[in-house]
Amino acid sequence: MEQTSILSVRIKKADDVSFAEIMIRLRTWLDAAKIQPKKFRSVADGFELSFLSENDVQRFTAEFGDFERS
Repeated sequence: MEQTSILSVRIKKADDVSFAEIMIRLRTWLDAAKIQPKKFRSVADGFELSFLSENDVQRFTAEFGDFERS
């Protein structure tokens, strides 16, 4: 049985943007792009999203720029 890799991306929230604002922007873009992350959670300094597709990670990071990948 083939195991699916989960690819995680962490984005940092800018100081001048509220968590609510960035969450709305992320969710709006994900919905429009028809991308459903495996996991979407807030962390101390931003958000962590996990995807099952390398293509989804690339599209997401192209839109939102700087990121940390694990």
